[in-house]
Amino acid sequence: MGKLPLPGRCKTRLRPRLGLRGAARLQHSLLRDRIRAALRTGFPVELHFDGPRGHPLLLTARRKGLCLRRQAHADLGTRMLRALHGRPAVIIGTDCPALDIFRLKQALAAVHAGKNLCIPAGDGGYVLIGLSRHHPRSFRCIDWGSDSVLRQSRRQHRQGHLLVEEWSPLRDLDTPRDFWRERRSGRLPAFGYAPL
Repeated sequence: MGKLPLPGRCKTRLRPRLGLRGAARLQHSLLRDRIRAALRTGFPVELHFDGPRGHPLLLTARRKGLCLRRQAHADLGTRMLRALHGRPAVIIGTDCPALDIFRLKQALAAVHAGKNLCIPAGDGGYVLIGLSRHHPRSFRCIDWGSDSVLRQSRRQHRQGHLLVEEWSPLRDLDTPRDFWRERRSGRLPAFGYAPL
């Protein structure tokens, strides 16, 4: 799931450091990197996007075999629930360069083996969630975008008697500090509008 790289509509917390166009270039790099990693897993991949259908990145993604779905105008929980379609699946966003192909393959294999899992983020949310069956409660009564997402999700899982394994946390990229940390680590993908 991700926003298309449109200036002023993505990575808004990085605008003071990167500017509108720089933030959009970063989003393009992150989205391209996540698409490449997902395709390398060998599992079917869907891109649930927010933005205009005619964006060049979408045209390329379609040629690469991705199923494209426009995100509904709803809260994040509703959009994720719709993305799952009631079948075993893993949902990732675009802003965790540390989420590598190895972890993605492990998560997909675990979900298809009947497990539920998430990878927490350093900011109180999560960078990946995988569910082996339809469980709408996982996405209700959550203050999306807050530092309470993981805590509230745990509560929902307990109340719904859903066992969700938590794997080692990873950091996502939201703030200028995150940007410099990822840049120093060498995990930041090539920065710009390179093709898929």
